[in-house]
Amino acid sequence: MSETVYKLPGISYIMPALDEEENIELAVCRAYNALRKYAAEFEIIVVDDGSTDGTQAVLDNMKDNMKCLKMIRHERNMGYGAALRSGFAAAELEYVFFTDSDNQFDPGELALLLPHAHKFDFVIGYRKNRADSWIRLFLAKGFNLLVRLLFGLKVRDVDCAFKLMKRSVLDALTLESDDYLINAEMLGRARAKGFSIRQVPVTHYPRRAGKSKIEAGDIKRTFLRMLRIKKSIASG
Repeated sequence: MSETVYKLPGISYIMPALDEEENIELAVCRAYNALRKYAAEFEIIVVDDGSTDGTQAVLDNMKDNMKCLKMIRHERNMGYGAALRSGFAAAELEYVFFTDSDNQFDPGELALLLPHAHKFDFVIGYRKNRADSWIRLFLAKGFNLLVRLLFGLKVRDVDCAFKLMKRSVLDALTLESDDYLINAEMLGRARAKGFSIRQVPVTHYPRRAGKSKIEAGDIKRTFLRMLRIKKSIASG
């Protein structure tokens, strides 16, 4: 008995990238192979957020052989949220999916999200086996608790970079965050507007190349920024 393969009419697949020269080619190729199976039409949008290594050169070399690849270049580093917002603005297809370009997620696990795409506005992954250091796990636990309390979100893993949504729904959200708080803002605004959210467990892999871009020092300013986001959401 063959397994049911769910396929969406169109997916804009977005990846922010900052100094991912060692990862980006594999990340794009894996995305392409998954999208061929799970979307009738697709585009891969890589937002180079001011890389100073060879990330852009790798993408330039791939462009001629991969017509679905779109590239957006920030001349300077503007932040994870700003990179995502640039990708969202360029997305043209019915569904929007985003993940990171560090190969810590398997694009093939899009298959886990697709069965829920027609019933829910957002289908979001949560890392069932998060492959991070104990300090990052500790900080993430506190961050997720704070987000749940401030925004009333019953979400297990706010920052999991494995999210699928309808573009029409995304277009209804006015996102402002330039940093990693864009995930909390996105889901907070979605909840305030009554959009539905489905959570699905996904696999998380250790980073094999490159360096994480999230610094623990950012935590000092997180709470005040979250309060500003909450106020913005409340004001409509």
